Amino acid sequence: PAPAVAAPVAASGVSKAEIAEAEKHAKLLVWAAKTAADQGAPQAATMQARADQAVQALEALKQQQDGRSPRAPPSAGDAVQRTVLSGPEMTEDIAEHQVEATIEAQRCQKAVAAEIAEAEKHAKLLTWAANKAAEEGMPQAATMQAKADQALRDLEALK
Repeated sequence: PAPAVAAPVAASGVSKAEIAEAEKHAKLLVWAAKTAADQGAPQAATMQARADQAVQALEALKQQQDGRSPRAPPSAGDAVQRTVLSGPEMTEDIAEHQVEATIEAQRCQKAVAAEIAEAEKHAKLLTWAANKAAEEGMPQAATMQAKADQALRDLEALK
């Protein structure tokens, strides 16, 4: 991907276009972080940190536009410069994040489907074993039934 190029920020304020681009970027990152967290993706924490940074940068830009000084420490200006990209780079960055999020979502869906299939097999096996143990009057029948019931609850939780 192209390196992030900071958009120029006028000393007197910030343009509406810059805020709109920062807002799009922040919304995309927040959505990607939420999607990753909902799907249990390993990158969820990193994505949430990036989303938080983008939201903070957006707030700092809005404060600059209103003529207020940002509440963030002086180093926040650096974060704003890194987060706010010019038009072509922003579009490329958004497209890249959308592709990454879509690929991760598909990967997670496949993993969840495989996990559900495995849990179904496990629950069926334990249920069969519990029924067989009960039919034969085995002393382990109650324990087997408890394990089968737990496997069924686990399966329902996955669905």
